[in-house]
Amino acid sequence: MTLAGTTLVPAARGPAVAAASHKGHVRVGNEDAVLARPESGMLAVADGMGGHEAGAEAARSVIEALAALCEMPPERFDEAVRGVLSAVNGALHGRSQAPGHRGMGSTVVVMGLWGTRFTCLWAGDSRAYRWRAGRLERLTADHSPLQSLIDAGIVVRDGNRRDALANLVSRAVGAHATLVLDAVSGPVEPGDRFLLCSDGLTKVVGDEAIAALLGDGDVGLLPHRLIEATLAAGAPDNVSVIIAEVPSVGQPADGKATDAPVAGKSAATIVAAAPPEAGSATAPAPRAAPPKAGPARLLAALGLCCVLALVGQGLWGPNLWDPPLGEAPRAALCFAAGLLAAAAIHRVRWTAVAGVILAIAACSFAVAAHENVGTLFSGAWSVLRQRVLG
Repeated sequence: MTLAGTTLVPAARGPAVAAASHKGHVRVGNEDAVLARPESGMLAVADGMGGHEAGAEAARSVIEALAALCEMPPERFDEAVRGVLSAVNGALHGRSQAPGHRGMGSTVVVMGLWGTRFTCLWAGDSRAYRWRAGRLERLTADHSPLQSLIDAGIVVRDGNRRDALANLVSRAVGAHATLVLDAVSGPVEPGDRFLLCSDGLTKVVGDEAIAALLGDGDVGLLPHRLIEATLAAGAPDNVSVIIAEVPSVGQPADGKATDAPVAGKSAATIVAAAPPEAGSATAPAPRAAPPKAGPARLLAALGLCCVLALVGQGLWGPNLWDPPLGEAPRAALCFAAGLLAAAAIHRVRWTAVAGVILAIAACSFAVAAHENVGTLFSGAWSVLRQRVLG
């Protein structure tokens, strides 16, 4: 498994923090970017949009702008974050109007964590959670059409959605001329664990599974475990996670930092995938990516539909039945073939509309076969029946 650099910082310098990123099983590259500066309490995840190069550049722009605020006093954090992200928003929005950069932008979730309080700002569907005493609390609400439908009671909340609606956001840095950020703040307690993540995690790993993982194990291993869970669930998108733990009372500050530096950046600023050192204690064994079965499934479904249509032509051809049953049985069989085809390609995110389209196409094919090559297939079926069935 190829992870971005992972950083674990001793509690004496602030919260213990670990971060990791993975491109997933489907994406060509990693468009996420991560900032983890526990010594100053600054944490952020950005998820780029607009194609690989444009998305990666957008996420990088967000993280680099936030990195400049790492020495900002807590009382100015909210104002400063809004200021720098508004500037980045203007630049990205201008570029997104140019050909080749349409849709360029980035979601963002950024947290300041100091002493006894935290402040979190976000735009889009990258999330922040707090785990406290065995209970997981989501601190952010997605800015997305899906979340709006959930809030209105039209759609039931599902933490494991993979349909097209789950990929849309209504807010992002660069998406509109004016950036609107939501914010939440509150107290922290010793032992609290905070999770910041891109939607690559929450699309396929539900809140219950996340809660179970956050409550089990050392902070330094949790990002890898969350990413492993994402990979096991298919990982259709890039996934990035940051875990921060507030030291418990009397907790010794003897942790050791493990760094995998990124060229030109601090080891705590992850902007691109970089493999951990061989033999690292925190590097899980490689996991083979599953084959991309989308086009193959589609072709198999189309082939199934056509084969069943031809078999139907043979079954009900005039050479086998007297009188022939007519077009209705063939149409019924072809419609069933279309439904089977729709079921076969369901996992590549087609809708039931695909089944209807395929059914119509199959019916048209059967009619054409009846008029032009019906005798050929009927004869073939006769030979097959005689030789195989006696």
